[in-house]
Amino acid sequence: MAVDTQETLASIMSLQTKIMKEQAAMVLSRQQAAAMPSKQQEQEPLSVRAAAFPEFGRLPAELRRLIWKMALPGRRVLEQADGVVAYPELCKKFRPPVIRAVCKEAWEVTEQNGLFVYGPELTASGGTWFNPKQDVIIIRNPGEDYPLGPLEDCRPEIIAVDRRYFEQDLNFERVLDVALQLKSCRRLIILLRTTPNLPYKKGAAPKLFSLQAEDVIWSFYADADEKPNDLFGEDDVSWKKFKDTIQANWDDQMRDSGRMDDIMKYGGLPVIEGMELIMCKEDEISRGF
Repeated sequence: MAVDTQETLASIMSLQTKIMKEQAAMVLSRQQAAAMPSKQQEQEPLSVRAAAFPEFGRLPAELRRLIWKMALPGRRVLEQADGVVAYPELCKKFRPPVIRAVCKEAWEVTEQNGLFVYGPELTASGGTWFNPKQDVIIIRNPGEDYPLGPLEDCRPEIIAVDRRYFEQDLNFERVLDVALQLKSCRRLIILLRTTPNLPYKKGAAPKLFSLQAEDVIWSFYADADEKPNDLFGEDDVSWKKFKDTIQANWDDQMRDSGRMDDIMKYGGLPVIEGMELIMCKEDEISRGF
């Protein structure tokens, strides 16, 4: 009986999430229409129809807020553009969630699950919507003085570094130092990224897919410049082997420095995960407005 109740509740929540997205699109459409000249409004096709659910306001506040939260965009990836500036521009920026325009309650939920980060002062970098708990920041060069730029003040919990950055032994320590300096960092993602997935194209956005322990991130037959580190000799490098190497290096650093007790006060070392980055078609929900 309990299982049936849970399935029913899940179905209701799924339906409400769909309705909220449609209502958000409807509100946005009306706002855009109000800004159009009357003649242009007459020519504009009716592409969004209202989805009525008059009983939504009678649901418990906790359930309504949960539905609003489920309607938010999923995890998004922010990457710094190449260059020599101290505060690099982002390769792709994201607008606030569309449900932010629906009502005060929805707006409050977005405030609890993200913020708008402006670009560095006196620069033209612009800003982006950012959720510190789920969005991923790809760090271009952990060895720089301010590797995260203005995003550092947002207390990000997930950072990512390309596997090729570990080519030099010293870089193992640099990545760990960045993660520990943040204090808010709970997860470090090591990226596997092929050449076709390096450039950004219109209508595409980076998505992350988990690596399995046996996945090969470098092969003997691949370009030697792609090898993560010479520690692996000429053997194929699996994700598990690479992860174990990073973890062992970090454990040695903590033991030699005597900092482990202090690190444990902030939750310990970040969890290491391996993911492949693939450029995928961008959906409207991820873009925001």
